[in-house]
Amino acid sequence: MDEISLFEANKLEDSKSQLLFEGREIIVANGEIIEAQFKTDSGQYLLIISDNCPYEDGINFYLFSDDLKILDQLSICQSYTSVQFENVQIIDDSTIEFSFVSEKKNRVKITPKGKRSLIPDIRPYIHRDFKPFAKRYLEVI
Repeated sequence: MDEISLFEANKLEDSKSQLLFEGREIIVANGEIIEAQFKTDSGQYLLIISDNCPYEDGINFYLFSDDLKILDQLSICQSYTSVQFENVQIIDDSTIEFSFVSEKKNRVKITPKGKRSLIPDIRPYIHRDFKPFAKRYLEVI
């Protein structure tokens, strides 16, 4: 996994941004500030965007295929908590580690081929659309 700088975010309203890849519009995404962006050895792109909203801040993770289709997305947020996303480290080609709210280390792992799940994530600080039998590529560990 390598850190890159191919994505840009043009702020819209309501903590949303128009994402651009090498100047080309891709999607309207949650978040305003690109905190980090990576490309895996398999050609997938991981984009991390913060909301920039004091006391209601969150971190949004987007995983794109090599042809820029969204494979997965999730948000990590806690109500009434200001986020300080920092200390990002690449652990291996499928895992990053970072600090979010406290000194506690968090990890997000990419499952390159995805895993199907019948059970939604019940952790209150992780938010994602639940679609039965849909593949999940991102996992908070």
